[in-house]
Amino acid sequence: MAIFSRRTLQRVIDENAKFLKSKQSIKFVEKLNEGKLEFEWEAVVLNVFSKFGNVIHEPPFEKSRRKIDILFTSKDESSKFLADVTCILGKKDENNIIVSFEKELKKIIDQNNLSGLWDIFVGGNDREVSFLKSKPNLKLPSRNESERKIFNTEKFKKFIEDVKNFPGKNQDYYLRNKEINLSIKYEPRPFYQIHISHYDDRTITSISQNNIYDRLKDKYDQLIELIETDKEEALGIILCDGFGCSFRTKNALYHNPKDVIKYFLLNHKEISFILTATAEEKPHNLFDRTPLIMIDFYEGEAINKIDEKTTKILKYELINQFPKPVKSVWDARNFVKETHKNNEKYFSEGYYGSIFSDNEIRISARTMFELLSGKLSCEKLSHYLGFEGLTNSIPNQFLEMLSQGKLFSELKIENGKDEKDDDWIVFKFGETDPAVSPFKVSNPTK
Repeated sequence: MAIFSRRTLQRVIDENAKFLKSKQSIKFVEKLNEGKLEFEWEAVVLNVFSKFGNVIHEPPFEKSRRKIDILFTSKDESSKFLADVTCILGKKDENNIIVSFEKELKKIIDQNNLSGLWDIFVGGNDREVSFLKSKPNLKLPSRNESERKIFNTEKFKKFIEDVKNFPGKNQDYYLRNKEINLSIKYEPRPFYQIHISHYDDRTITSISQNNIYDRLKDKYDQLIELIETDKEEALGIILCDGFGCSFRTKNALYHNPKDVIKYFLLNHKEISFILTATAEEKPHNLFDRTPLIMIDFYEGEAINKIDEKTTKILKYELINQFPKPVKSVWDARNFVKETHKNNEKYFSEGYYGSIFSDNEIRISARTMFELLSGKLSCEKLSHYLGFEGLTNSIPNQFLEMLSQGKLFSELKIENGKDEKDDDWIVFKFGETDPAVSPFKVSNPTK
């Protein structure tokens, strides 16, 4: 899927069906098929809590029509709490200048039938933020202004012409002034790809005017209505990351996400706890990009506190029941965006590349199936396996085995671990075979 594998999510759907109503299960399936990260998180969170007690999703209340995501009761029925799940998301596409800029650039690339890697960086007003505590903004013109200030300029038109006229050469474009900080690097590739990175405009300069505080306040308004009912359970908010790196400390000069959450609890004493959840790559590890679930628990000063046993579950035990993610939130969000942009179905990727040793090669089972079905060309297969079309290509390992006069001695499927959405096809090779190699003397010493 996106953060978690589709095999994992199908298991979650099946397990959740035991305590969800039929129409609730149908809604989750519909939203998951649309690639909604917030529903992916919600389905997994419901599933995780169900491992520790009884979960009722959207329980009815006599004096309130508000829908609450979780009514949790411990297995021994000694404690209860009500909690709502919410997700930090980026700006909607129609309001996102990065998305609109990318769409316009893609039109130009398609009109000129260009391929290659387009590496784009958009800067921001980092100096103004650092010295004047200004609101962070990206230095890129609005959708209506991009055509006049960028795409129709002579400099940009020359950049596109150079790419067309010299297809095997790297090209650079940059534009820096008071309102624009843009650079584009073009690298020849046999396939088309756009990669965008940009200045992080989520720096928290105001402790109460930011995305995290806004999402918490929305859920507070939803939960606080229950205070006026006859319910006396503890109230919690589960805040999931749907944007990427939302809970990471940005800079010591500014407020960090933990400051915001603690400040919110200090000013909203009806909330018993806040739990944050994200999936990120291991910090400070360049060699292992395996994403991990990361959870933080914040206890408030509410009258209706959760008991010690439930606190222990939330702080230490809950994380062990989360399934392993296959992507960080940042990568998952970009994957969903790319899939939506290309009008594709939300199926996860398979394994990339190949793994090989002296007498063994492993490749993606899904990739091989796509080749045999005609969906994938031999050229693209070589590209995906790393044999050609990359800056640092590797020798075609199948060709190497054939040139050594070896054939398959064994083929098997090795199931993907941790419910990953692909399996390995393992090709094992025997000794040199006269079917594809010259004859030789069997025992030359005699």
